[in-house]
Amino acid sequence: MTSKKIIYRADAYYGIGTGDLLSLVYLSKRMECLGVESHFVCLDTSPARLLTAQHAIDKITWLNPKIDILEEAEILKSIYLAEQARYLVVELTDPVRKQIQLDDSMRILWVHFDDNLPSFADFFLNWSVEALDPVYQSKINGRKGFFGPQFVLLNPTLDGRVWISNEGQLEVLVSLGGADEHNLSSKITYLVLALGFKVHLILGYGNDSNINYETDKNLRISYGVKDLVPHILSSRAIICTGGLTLSESCALKVPAHVICSERHQVGRAKFFHQKGACRYYGFRDAGLQRFRDNFSAKNGLDSFSPSVVDFKIGQFVNEFYSEILD
Repeated sequence: MTSKKIIYRADAYYGIGTGDLLSLVYLSKRMECLGVESHFVCLDTSPARLLTAQHAIDKITWLNPKIDILEEAEILKSIYLAEQARYLVVELTDPVRKQIQLDDSMRILWVHFDDNLPSFADFFLNWSVEALDPVYQSKINGRKGFFGPQFVLLNPTLDGRVWISNEGQLEVLVSLGGADEHNLSSKITYLVLALGFKVHLILGYGNDSNINYETDKNLRISYGVKDLVPHILSSRAIICTGGLTLSESCALKVPAHVICSERHQVGRAKFFHQKGACRYYGFRDAGLQRFRDNFSAKNGLDSFSPSVVDFKIGQFVNEFYSEILD
């Protein structure tokens, strides 16, 4: 009889950020609470090593970053068989890596954000807005899947918690993703400081910026924060992109102001904006300009109360756990 073990395959590095790996770490923590063991397989990069160490991931196979996808597929199969795993969970956004062809004798959960629906996958998870399209969903040909922004893999530490406004919340939290390849962090930070707010800037492990932030008594900087939830709850508002931090902010019902850094984030930001859960300003510099045009030191950041979004991560976890037991 095979053990209750899952192999997780994801990466973190400058160019893709840390969201892929972090979301699977969150899933692994939820599954470990149900008695399911974890084994991660990652490209050997500094952001991936830092993130997994911070989250106490101790069973990891490190791959050479230059490994080709044919060899990678063989390694994943050998680990899957050696560990007698119940499932392989894959979240790859690199355009080359996600073309990997895996052995269909393995049971595979494919976490994705495009129309790549490989025939070898048994289960699909896609929290993009586009995945809500019935035509798209019909392409899985009777296989199981969970689709839409409400199925995002959220940090387990936010379960049952909600943001409450109080006078002690003085800082605006600026968190622009694990890598921030387009350097929105410095642009937004200096803009918000100029508006007279205190700023807590969080830079991720994948951030390769060499910017030297000028000393400012109203600026606090943190690097590689393990858990954003307490920082979100202690802030008066948050400025973020359309990634995991946006979903966490909407789940906690904190006033979130969104400027997307990648095209695939736009649909999700618009989805939550239309539900009244955040305010979306646009894409990169155009979004930054609209954000700038809509604020003064006296109003803007505190002028709306977010609506509640019904996230359904528990529904997915329960179904996936049933798959593992099957």
